[in-house]
Amino acid sequence: VPVLVPGYKAQALKIGGPTLFSLLAHTGPKRMRRVVALDPATLAIRFDCGEIGTAPSLDEDALIQTNEHAAVFVTSPTNDDNACELRAVEVVTGRALWKRPIGEWFGHYFLGGYLCFFTRDKIGVLRPDDGRTIAEFPF
Repeated sequence: VPVLVPGYKAQALKIGGPTLFSLLAHTGPKRMRRVVALDPATLAIRFDCGEIGTAPSLDEDALIQTNEHAAVFVTSPTNDDNACELRAVEVVTGRALWKRPIGEWFGHYFLGGYLCFFTRDKIGVLRPDDGRTIAEFPF
């Protein structure tokens, strides 16, 4: 089995447009995660989104959500589950679209062309192309 990035193992796969996204986990004692984008036909790396901090959840499959234009993944830049952010990249080029701090992440998903997220204290709806807030509802 080929290793995509030395020192990391694949944990989840998501297709976004013409790109296969792989969430990787460090094989050593640290909980560091990384996202790489692959060509689905050859599994060659198209681009590397880099390290995204430790995982805020054991539900690896939910950490990346995609549509035809964007891949949005949750990060923990300070390795603190209470200080997560969402980052969006364009699925063909990997160009960063936006990032947004959200606090303690509980989930995010695409619904009706928008990106919905929920945290400990709110639910939000964002535009997936620029991350602008459509609505937020506190608990």
